[in-house]
Amino acid sequence: MKTDAGRQVQELNVIFLGDFPYPKGMAGTKRIQHAIDALKENNANCRVIISRQKIALNEPDGFYQGTPYRTVMPDLIGWRLGALLPVLIAKSCIAIRRTFMAGSKNILFVYGPPSLSNIFTVLYARRRGFMIVFDIVEDEDHAMDIAKDWQHKVRTFVNRGLSHRIADMADGVVVISSRLKEKFSRLTRGRVPLHFRPVSIDPDCFRSGSESFGAEPKMIYSGSFGVKDGVPQLLDAFDRLAARHGSLRLIMTGMGSDQKMKEALNRINASPARSRIEYMGYLDDEKYYAVLSDADIPCMTRIEGDYANAGFPFKLGEFLATGKPVIASNVSDIGMYLEDRQDVLLVKPGDAGDIEAAVEYLLSNPDKALQMGKSGRKKALQLFDYRLQGRALLDFLHAL
Repeated sequence: MKTDAGRQVQELNVIFLGDFPYPKGMAGTKRIQHAIDALKENNANCRVIISRQKIALNEPDGFYQGTPYRTVMPDLIGWRLGALLPVLIAKSCIAIRRTFMAGSKNILFVYGPPSLSNIFTVLYARRRGFMIVFDIVEDEDHAMDIAKDWQHKVRTFVNRGLSHRIADMADGVVVISSRLKEKFSRLTRGRVPLHFRPVSIDPDCFRSGSESFGAEPKMIYSGSFGVKDGVPQLLDAFDRLAARHGSLRLIMTGMGSDQKMKEALNRINASPARSRIEYMGYLDDEKYYAVLSDADIPCMTRIEGDYANAGFPFKLGEFLATGKPVIASNVSDIGMYLEDRQDVLLVKPGDAGDIEAAVEYLLSNPDKALQMGKSGRKKALQLFDYRLQGRALLDFLHAL
């Protein structure tokens, strides 16, 4: 037991569970890492258990910044997942059992909703004495809109049903957007405490923005290449802009499914300005932050849809933290946090013409672009600093 502001609180033992890649990864990985960093700074014990991940990106087991992590079954994908699901469940339960700490408050922090791949592990952990917290960043009710194949559709259908029973298995729910907060407030009917945690940033990873655009202004897109992300519309806008601005370039980083990456690369190769589009693939953090800081106009694009509006784009926080003028599709809670043409330049989701006009505005108004970048960075530091969020998350977990 430890004393916190005059009251007795148990030491926290928080086990993060999910299918996210770790320690290298994208939005989900960074969201989890920021939670780990914040909790460890407040003396919580943290471990990571990944159900399955590709070992081409990460070693299956090890330590990252002092945090131990383990992959239960590396490279378990496709038909092998269905065939070996009982083995995955058994091994996951064994891994969970070994992390239990007597005398501590043991919390299983599950990234994502109840799902076919985690439900039996969750139920086992609860019987062993863990409290269960789900971290919800997407809406399974609308995930069918982006389902890629019949296997994805089946998993989505099952997961959607499990999400509606979350009150029967959760001791707490963390949500990333106001729409998800409203949904899970309705589903849990006050039986389960909710915690609102938007996107997060580590301010130490970003230097403040430059004072002007470079001689060859660079737009940048970074993130996933999925259905919701509006990459084709961004490329359409760039084609038209490139015809008028001979020095304009587009940098793209990140990754997506094999099919979506094939489509994106084919579209890039078909561009009349393909020599000025550079796809750099997935970048390690150090390289990514350097490339992002060197760009001039970060573009956070989305298409219109319930799925996009339920989440919150993680990259937006990082883009704003650079101090560069950000173009962002107006989805989810973005308009609630940021003022158009003061902190960010908002565009209609899925509208290539709006993206084109926004870039033109910034290139034609460099002084206003500079001020917009500074204002956006200030908002990001005020709203999304993981350390400021960490205290609230810690209090939420202690209060369960």
